[in-house]
Amino acid sequence: MKLLNKMKSVLTLSFLLGLSSCTDAEIASVQELGTDVGTRALSMSVDGVTGNLNIVRPMEDKNVSMGEDDSWTIFVYLCGSDLESDRGRDGGYATRDLEEMFASAKSDKVRFVIQTGGADNWHVQNITATGSTRLLIENGWIKKVGQGPKLNMGASKTLSDFLTWGVENYPAEHMGVILWDHGGGSVEGLCYDETADDELLLRELETSFLNASRNMTDTFEFVGMDACLMSTIETANVLASYSDYMIASQESEAGEGWDYDAIGSYLTNHPDASGRDVGKVICDSFYKACEEEDCDDSCTISLIDLSKINQLLSSFNTFSRTLYDAATDSSVQSQMNKKITKIDYYGGRDSDRKYMNMVDFGGLVNACGDWSDKTETINALNDAVVYNLSGSDHTKASGLSIFYPLSTPSSEDMSVFETICVNPYYLSLVDRQVHGANYSYDDDTWFYDDTWSWQEDFFVVDDQYEYDNNGNSSYWGYLDDVETGESDLITFDEEPYVDDDGYFTFVLSEEGCDNATEVTGYVLQIMDNDDYVVLGETNDVDIDWDTGEVYDMFDGTWFSLADGQELSLYYSDYSDGADIYYSPALLNGQEVWLYIRDDYDGDTMIEGAYPMTESYAFSGRDMIEVKMGDTIIPMYYCLDDEDFTYKGDEYIVDDLEITYDDLVSADYLYSFIIYDVYGDYCFTDDIMITIDDDGEITVYE
Repeated sequence: MKLLNKMKSVLTLSFLLGLSSCTDAEIASVQELGTDVGTRALSMSVDGVTGNLNIVRPMEDKNVSMGEDDSWTIFVYLCGSDLESDRGRDGGYATRDLEEMFASAKSDKVRFVIQTGGADNWHVQNITATGSTRLLIENGWIKKVGQGPKLNMGASKTLSDFLTWGVENYPAEHMGVILWDHGGGSVEGLCYDETADDELLLRELETSFLNASRNMTDTFEFVGMDACLMSTIETANVLASYSDYMIASQESEAGEGWDYDAIGSYLTNHPDASGRDVGKVICDSFYKACEEEDCDDSCTISLIDLSKINQLLSSFNTFSRTLYDAATDSSVQSQMNKKITKIDYYGGRDSDRKYMNMVDFGGLVNACGDWSDKTETINALNDAVVYNLSGSDHTKASGLSIFYPLSTPSSEDMSVFETICVNPYYLSLVDRQVHGANYSYDDDTWFYDDTWSWQEDFFVVDDQYEYDNNGNSSYWGYLDDVETGESDLITFDEEPYVDDDGYFTFVLSEEGCDNATEVTGYVLQIMDNDDYVVLGETNDVDIDWDTGEVYDMFDGTWFSLADGQELSLYYSDYSDGADIYYSPALLNGQEVWLYIRDDYDGDTMIEGAYPMTESYAFSGRDMIEVKMGDTIIPMYYCLDDEDFTYKGDEYIVDDLEITYDDLVSADYLYSFIIYDVYGDYCFTDDIMITIDDDGEITVYE
């Protein structure tokens, strides 16, 4: 029945769009690819004497309504990407949300105004990938109100043109903006246009809203991001100049995103609602939908009062300044880092998928509370986060995230972060972190002449170092030469050895304990032709952080499909109640990462799959459902070979449970991976483990 209703919805939308003609001006502008960033209107500076943060925002005094009483316009920037086009999954997510808007907006007081684009294929007949379409949904009708050539949805001019046109033609007493698509956190941005291979960075978002605001007499009631990972302090800072509230998720969005039927129906019945009222409905309906789809464990969504952001930024500046002073002692920096690695983080952090480096803002402040008074910042955070829902994986989610490099970022990532970081003391802390133990650190860059400001195009005085055409600064070039995998911070009281009971073990020194954050096991299978096949990483390691003693827990069994085939594992995350692994496989012929959840209560299941893609490293909401009758073929890397050299047998899915099964008779290599406080790691020497036909295990040094 649900499928039939969806088919009817698409037919209805196509029919109505086919009958409707453009009544407003055609869309004429065409954007080139790349970043288009204008002058920054938001002024933030730190006083060189007091260290206090001064903030001056545009639109601070604009509060004159632009439309008739009790009217609502929601502008939806619908960047379809692969969520709409059919690339390894059902697709049509944008189409289904359009149908929900159409079905629920039954009042002349409520309208959705939509800009479409960014997808290789659309499931509505009269929306094409070769052009750009604007739609109006109002009073039970949907029609085209603009059409033109294909636009780059990842360009700030496309968004600012849409908002400027929309506010001029469809003003209302209450106006909201929804940015719809993938999201990648503060550095990666959101709204990835798969036709242009481009996305909106936060600086571009700032430019878009600044341009759109020039002819506005009032701020938006809310800006919401129906996208992953965008409930961040950096995003809130950008939007606080132009909106009363922000609605977004800290984590990858589960399920099919927001419930537009609930949003439209609520506004139809409550056209006098405030942005805060609508925000709570968005949060509640999204979380309820996740519960119904049984994917609420990882769900987070927050409603942020942006009028409180200045106070939060000011208090965090003071907090960061004290941390900055304390971290001049390298041992304090290590202690901070170790605590930060234990807090909630979002979007994954394994080596074969994109490190998002987004951590919980409240968690970071609490983790560093031993070195700076956290009271004012935590109180300001609680004032700003007016509503926050989260599932069992993120029971400590504070409502806002912040960028912190749990792993070494690229020079491009840091060039972006430099332009959105909320104060220089925190930027210096992050800079010291990415320097790690490999480089001497000098903070003069961020405190030139004892002042700091981001009102200019970039944070620092322009003559200190150069910027390329993409805005990347030469300062971060040192990151291009960083080599990971050979951390020299890990030292031992006892080097790894096999003890009398056959356990592979070692004892970290006191310094090693201070600098280590995590230890996992790493297993290779030796094939008959002497190839080394990667079985991968396991968290089955016994660690006593008080004594530094570490033991392997390898017992000759491994994560396996229901037919007994072992899987190649990449340890990704831990949550409040589970470890998360990814495993490369072919799912119905498509290369994917199987998403495996190993609950601490003993249940281990395939919860879905993510497509392997090199086009953009977003941690998307585009999980593929693994269904009974699907085919899975496990894939394995060969050491020193980037291709999947080996493939398993075809398994017809009849059970999603993952079991621990005996490994086949063969020789294996086992080593430890030890991660340090700066995101680097090292491998120990390995041992050989032989499993015979009877399952007996023999360990060799």
